[in-house]
Amino acid sequence: MSELELLDDALRVIEDVHGFSLCNYVLGVRHGGLEIDVVAYFKTRSGKERTVILELKETDLPKLIKQLISRKHLGNYVYGVIGLPPYEVVSWIDIDRVKQLGVGLISVNRCSVMLVKSKFRKVRINDFQEETVL
Repeated sequence: MSELELLDDALRVIEDVHGFSLCNYVLGVRHGGLEIDVVAYFKTRSGKERTVILELKETDLPKLIKQLISRKHLGNYVYGVIGLPPYEVVSWIDIDRVKQLGVGLISVNRCSVMLVKSKFRKVRINDFQEETVL
């Protein structure tokens, strides 16, 4: 499964868990020297806008965690999406440590599961409107 094939399931999981509605998303955004796989824009049930940063990896969990840490200040929520089954992910990492970092983790495999819910951070929604899209 390619990284982009992980995206649709991940967006659906975020909508379900947070109760958001997807408005739009942009692939391959450069911001402050970082390349972001996906910047997704959602609305809450009350109509508030939320920016969600997603990093997609087929199997490289250590690299994914490093990317999440370096990008967690960029969105209201930050999620890593990995193409490994949940049992493999939880056997490789300390889920409690991921929770402490405030980033979220979604496993997209035969079933798609949010393993850790991202913490909310207050950021300006239009921070990405003037950035370069790859």
